[in-house]
Amino acid sequence: WPGNVRELGNVVERAANLIDGDMIDLEHLGIPQTPEKKTIQTGQPSMSLDEVERQAIKEVMFSVNNNIQKAAGILGITRATLYNKLEKHSLSRKGE
Repeated sequence: WPGNVRELGNVVERAANLIDGDMIDLEHLGIPQTPEKKTIQTGQPSMSLDEVERQAIKEVMFSVNNNIQKAAGILGITRATLYNKLEKHSLSRKGE
């Protein structure tokens, strides 16, 4: 649990008050669900790690309409790291 024990207790109590039956689901816990992880289909059997990274950044940037904050969140990196990787791979903020 990312918080402390008191917070966990509050979340469980809240969930118990929200359920209709006797089963607590994720929706009752109020935990935001993370976006589904995507796999990259390259069609090429041997891409270097840099090529895979570049392709992943391009796809994510396109999927979030070039929103740096959202792209960094999906990739699990900071905005500064994303800016560095965009520069490293000679990609513009538009993912090209």
